[in-house]
Order: sequence, then C-alpha cells, then structure tokens
Amino acid sequence: ADAAPEGQDTGLLEDALADAQRALELAPGWGSAARTVGDLQRALSGETAPEESPTEFRRWRVDCNQRLNRNSVLLELARCDPAPASAGPDSDVWHVDVAERGVVRSYTPVSSAADYRAGRISLYVKVYPDGQLSPHLGALMPGQFLQVSTPIETVDLTAFTGVLVVAGGSAVTVALQLCGAVLRRHPKRGKARLVLCNHTKEDVVLGDGLEALSRTYGGFRLVHCISSGPLGRGGGAEWRSGRLSRQALVGVEPALRAVVSGPPGLCAATAALLPA
Repeated sequence: ADAAPEGQDTGLLEDALADAQRALELAPGWGSAARTVGDLQRALSGETAPEESPTEFRRWRVDCNQRLNRNSVLLELARCDPAPASAGPDSDVWHVDVAERGVVRSYTPVSSAADYRAGRISLYVKVYPDGQLSPHLGALMPGQFLQVSTPIETVDLTAFTGVLVVAGGSAVTVALQLCGAVLRRHPKRGKARLVLCNHTKEDVVLGDGLEALSRTYGGFRLVHCISSGPLGRGGGAEWRSGRLSRQALVGVEPALRAVVSGPPGLCAATAALLPA
C-alpha cells in the first residue's frame, strides 16, 4: 500500500477514515458517509452523531524516543500532573490527540488503558519528511514535553463479535486495538481477521503485539501483504507478495464487520474486493 501523507499521520483515525468516506463502502451494511470509525458504527445502527465535547489537554513528558525503523519511532510519555486513580479510557478502542505548534493529530496508543491510568502512554509515530507535526515528534528528546488529550472513544464494540481489519502500514496501531478488544470480549467465539499492507518487510512494526494475538487467540488470523522485496517469515502469519488482492481475503467470513484504515488507494482496493 502507498504510504499515507502527513494528513494521515501514523494512519490514525480522523484522517484515515476521512479517506474511507470518499473511497470506500464497507460490506455488509456499512455506509461510507462517515468521518471516523465511530461515525461508521452510528451509521450502521441508524444513530445520529453525538454533540462534540471540548477536548482536555494535559502536559506529558518524553521519557524515551526509540527508533523502530527508517521512518518511525516509539515515544514513551509520562503524565506530568496527577490524575484520579479512575481516570482513563472508558472504551476498549480509544485514541488521543496530540497538539503541538498549532497542529492536532490523532494517535492510537500502543500501550494499554491500565498504562494510561498509571500515567504512562506509548505512541507509535511514522515520520514524514514534509509533515507538519511528525518530524517534530520524531526529533523529541527525553525531558521535552507534549500536549496530549484525555482519551477519546474511537468506536463502541458492543455489537461486535468479529471484525475484518484491512490496515495500511502505520495503521497497525488501530488494528491491534480493534482485534485485541474484540477477542478479549469474546475469547472463545470471537473472530478477528487482519490484513496488514506494507512496502517492505522492514516496514512491519509492533510484531510482538501481533504475535501475542496469534499465540493467545485461536480466532485471530493475520495476512501480511508486502509490495516490494523479500517476504518475512513466521510470527503466526501468512506472508504474501504484492499489494492487497482477493487471495489475501480468501476464507474471510462474509458476515464479519469490516474496518479499513489507510491511504485512499488501499481503501479503494478494499472496496473493489469486498462483496457488495
């Protein structure tokens, strides 16, 4: 899949699913006139979108900036101000906004809700050289600070017993949360099918989290689509050469609800492959 532009910094939801609005009709029953995954869920149920509430930002300190590959880093942050012990995400699938230099971007944390309540958060950041925010985040040093919002619900999974996620590269963070949340809710009968598209095997990140899902849940299936270079091996996954294709979706149950997060080309390709 083509790399997402800075407007989709790290493939996260506000921008990645704005592309889905323009490019994708999800099957079965998913409408494309939506701005976020939450909007897609409301469209499915016929609900109207709730009124937006003001987002509260807090100061977080950079404790570590770890380079993962040629163009991505993992930021380890610690909350500066104390928070109530109960403060934390109220949803299984959630994200935060980062506000710096007049720019706001949404990020789905790699860390857990329990980590957040303990005052820690980990953010995967894909750095785009001409980006408005990601180069700044990629260059942060320990001891510097960021403004990070309180948790924002991404989607209500109450009606989900299974999900198909097609994710482009850095949207692996969204995929991990969605798949993990569905499988934890339904450890015996839940099904999560993930198709993860990257340029090269070196672009695949957060492999430990993906392997943990494969080891823990029999209902998890992972397919890597690698568009250039040699394939990876192992990790409890199937590795395929080339871009997303119908073969990558063989065996996916038609009734599964589908979520796509990635650049416009990936959204359009998925729309053409899913049943109408």
